Formats: sequence, structure tokens, C-alpha cells
Amino acid sequence: MFKEPNKKPASVNSFRYFADHKGLTKEILMKTLRACKKRVVIKERQGSNDFEKLGIEKYYGGKKSGSIIYGVIEKTTNLDMKDK
Repeated sequence: MFKEPNKKPASVNSFRYFADHKGLTKEILMKTLRACKKRVVIKERQGSNDFEKLGIEKYYGGKKSGSIIYGVIEKTTNLDMKDK
């Protein structure tokens, strides 16, 4: 779930109660990388600095203000676990 959600799609609103709102951490990313086959893709809003905090350098999209960007971490990538 996004930190600042778009509440318009009513079909998604019913799931918000069950979502984990703590946010993504490097520890969670490392677990997902161990479990995935090829890559992990993360969806975020343009202007969020979460990708930078998590060490994600490869992302796509975000041509317009407020648009969505997709961060990609390949299975072969070693995330730098040091805090920046």
C-alpha cells in the first residue's frame, strides 16, 4: 500500500485494513530476493525517496508529476545493507 493512498478505487479500500503500513525495509527486500526467481519489482509514487533509502537505483516510469515509478532489483544484485 502507498503511504499516501488514492482512495478512489473502492475495490481496494476494503483491503487497507489488512495491509502492513510500517513500510518497506532492507531486511524485507533481502527476504524477497531470497524467495524470488529473477527480480523484485516495487511500485511507488514519483517523488518518494524510499527507493534511495533502500538502495534501489534501477527504476522505470515517472515522466509526469505524481505518476507511478517501478523499482527493479535483479536477483543477482547485492543490496548494500549499510544505512546511508
